[in-house]
Amino acid sequence: MSALQRRLTASLRDAMRARDSVAVAVLRSVLGEVGNAEAVPVDERSVPRVPVDGSLIAGSVSGAGAGDVARRELTDDDVAAIVRAEAADRRRSAEEYRSFGRDAEATSLDAEASVLDALLDAPSDG
Repeated sequence: MSALQRRLTASLRDAMRARDSVAVAVLRSVLGEVGNAEAVPVDERSVPRVPVDGSLIAGSVSGAGAGDVARRELTDDDVAAIVRAEAADRRRSAEEYRSFGRDAEATSLDAEASVLDALLDAPSDG
């Protein structure tokens, strides 16, 4: 786990303790995006097939976790790119909401982008 990923997780814990619903929502969302980025692409040929009768096919795996693979290891730069993209997406959406006269939604998205900006601007502890 990268240092920035640990900071995101710690910030989520702090936001939950402080009952900061804006920070909790955006941090959960970004951590979900980071988790998606860690996923290993599935190769269709590697997906085990089980016949309708439930018997195993030669060479297939069975049992809990038998088909698990290690997740990708993201660097701080990888995680920072995800955080930056999420902040930029929120800013773009906020502008779009503003153009439709939906200022409350735009303000909420701006607040979420600010939470992410603050995490990127915070000094690294490692």
